[in-house]
Amino acid sequence: MRREFAFALIGILSVALAAAQQAAPPTPPAAATPSAQTVYYAGPGVTAPELLPAALIDLPTGHCKKLDGKAVLTAIVDTHGVARNVYFLRPAGNDLDKEAIQVVTADRFKPGTHEGTPAAVDVAIELDMKACIVEQKDSAGQKAYLIKLRSLPDQKIQLQQPPAGSTLASGGGLLAKPNIADTTPRKIVEKISAPVPLRQPEAVYSDKARKERISGVCIVSLTVDSYGMPQHLSIVRSLEPSLDQNALYAVSRYRFKPGMKEDGTPVAVYATVEVDFHLY
Repeated sequence: MRREFAFALIGILSVALAAAQQAAPPTPPAAATPSAQTVYYAGPGVTAPELLPAALIDLPTGHCKKLDGKAVLTAIVDTHGVARNVYFLRPAGNDLDKEAIQVVTADRFKPGTHEGTPAAVDVAIELDMKACIVEQKDSAGQKAYLIKLRSLPDQKIQLQQPPAGSTLASGGGLLAKPNIADTTPRKIVEKISAPVPLRQPEAVYSDKARKERISGVCIVSLTVDSYGMPQHLSIVRSLEPSLDQNALYAVSRYRFKPGMKEDGTPVAVYATVEVDFHLY
């Protein structure tokens, strides 16, 4: 099946993830207003941030179906020890991706340094996660499934190399970035790059559609948030009910490198995906 992407760069959205379960730092600092900072990469005199101890709340109890996996995210850990500009380098490809985002955005760090002074640094964070799929009842009394971590993820933090073609300041290891991402909704006033798919699972042909030899294109609209996660999916061109549902499910499992401002700040954008169903 062929997938095509048409990104309608209409506006930047603020998309928040509800944290049903997260790593809770013992003494989180007050949220700092994002501001312009110089971001440092791997190089002379640059040290990586250190993860501060945290506790896991709302642990699963009793028997559960296990779900384990790894994800790698990139982030700028600022001078307050908060992870900004968080998005995927390598997703787990399942619901653990949401847990990974919640963990990293809740993490607090001892900031990295440049020449001994606290500095914003660009890092890759690998999370080894062990979770449970927990069955519960929703408000309507229907079965619902939640992902809960069984333990704090094992996290490995590495300094990122500077982007290809970048010009580093004297002393090495640094590159000026004028903005740390914020979540203020705004209209697009500058050039923004389109999201780049990192994972695109195939939509499955339904038995009914296969039996009736139905083929064609289903178009799904969505928001690719600043983490690279699909949100607010809907059908804008219907093909057949069972194929529409399979297209929605497949696109909900997509993962992206998010859209970017020219300064490298990730932003949320509207997009459409064409899911082409053809029998061969």
